[in-house]
Amino acid sequence: SGSGDCTSCTGSRALHNGQCLETCPPNYWEDNGNHTCESCHTTCYNCTNSALNNCTECTGTRALHNSECVENCPSVGFFENSTTKTCDTCDGSCHTCDGPSAFECTGCIDVGFYLNTGTNSCDACDSSCHKCSNSSSSDCTECTGSLGLHNNQ
Repeated sequence: SGSGDCTSCTGSRALHNGQCLETCPPNYWEDNGNHTCESCHTTCYNCTNSALNNCTECTGTRALHNSECVENCPSVGFFENSTTKTCDTCDGSCHTCDGPSAFECTGCIDVGFYLNTGTNSCDACDSSCHKCSNSSSSDCTECTGSLGLHNNQ
């Protein structure tokens, strides 16, 4: 019989297109119970099974987020790492970001912080401010507690 005539495999080999392989090719995962190579979801380059949320690597321009290949990373708290094609988390001080460090913020959490455009970091507002503008920590836009706002202070 020819090399592509197998109908089942034994041991650690898996059946793919009539051949018994040691490892399944990209876009396939090994079903250990049946000793077969099964197709990954169409968005996955590699996966652990056929489900949409079991990808380990993505096809094309998609990025991996929580084991799923997405067109765009979530805009809040994540950025797309172009090297690894994954959605990585922003620094905890950032609401939105372009990278993982505290100096790659593009937006801050709304309360108590402002985006310092000189350092791209989220800096604390003055303790009297509940919210403040980008210019400095003493430029309040909303005060804490029962304090009232007068000339942005």
